[in-house]
Amino acid sequence: MAHGLADQRFQNREEVENWLDEWIATKLKLFHFFDSIHKLPKSWEDVVYLTMRICIEFCVKLQISATETFEMLNKALPNDAPKRTTVFEWHSRFKAGRISIEDDPRQGRPKFQRTNENVQKITDLIKENPRTTLLELEQDTGISKTTIGRIIAEDLKLKKTPAKFIPRFLTNEQKLCRLATCEDMLEMTRTDPEWKDKIITGDETWVYGYDPETKRQSAEWRGQGKDRAKKSRILKSRNKVLLVAFLGNKGIVHHEYLPAGQTVIKEMYLGILRRLREAIRKKRPEKWTNGDWILHHDNARPHTAHLMPKFLAKNLTSTTLFPRHRTK
Repeated sequence: MAHGLADQRFQNREEVENWLDEWIATKLKLFHFFDSIHKLPKSWEDVVYLTMRICIEFCVKLQISATETFEMLNKALPNDAPKRTTVFEWHSRFKAGRISIEDDPRQGRPKFQRTNENVQKITDLIKENPRTTLLELEQDTGISKTTIGRIIAEDLKLKKTPAKFIPRFLTNEQKLCRLATCEDMLEMTRTDPEWKDKIITGDETWVYGYDPETKRQSAEWRGQGKDRAKKSRILKSRNKVLLVAFLGNKGIVHHEYLPAGQTVIKEMYLGILRRLREAIRKKRPEKWTNGDWILHHDNARPHTAHLMPKFLAKNLTSTTLFPRHRTK
């Protein structure tokens, strides 16, 4: 890098110092960094650092010592002069015959790692192992974790999400059962578009012994600056009973609460089905007269025990297949 000193002629040391002070002041005005060079963009900071090194090289050629060079730079730049160790280091380098004012090449990662080649490399490794971590990618590629994270988020548009828990995986037999159920329902829709109105479906749920207060019910009129009222989080009480309910397209047909601590077993469920038939006879006489209703319940063990098919067949009760456990 040329620094325009070839045409300069000096008679004494004082002329050199004056010229150097004026030259540095001119550069300061050119670069607009009166307050601090750290306020400049990175590229301008590099220019300033290179200018400082030119000044140090100039002093070396004039046989000015490192201490005097440091003092002159501090005089010209009282707030932004380089550190003493930096001035002495570059002074010794130029005195040893160094010509370049550029930084020495550094070993390690390249300055710019977000290249198309690295993006493709990260893509291939993620496809090979979707559960790989940033640390493993860093070890395999030599690219920093920060850069890898940006490549994944900004270039690949990927987000690492954990696996979703499901009750269980379906076997091939269960999948075929779901397929058969769907085909059966499609066929029923084609032959009788109103078949869904005939469905009586049932299920069980636990009912807990408390009446939770809603957010709207707990709202109070309060002045500005007044603290909000507090209420504790409601916990499920130990007092609970099992509710069995059956409903159709017009609402609930039959429901009953089991004794406290009692769960559904096959004998009890058989009694529930008997009472359900009686409820349909009383509440849905049109369905009872024509036998035009279809029972739909899940495939829990009490519902599929050997007693249930016999009872339903004996009373000419139609049922629909229930799909196996969901995967979504």
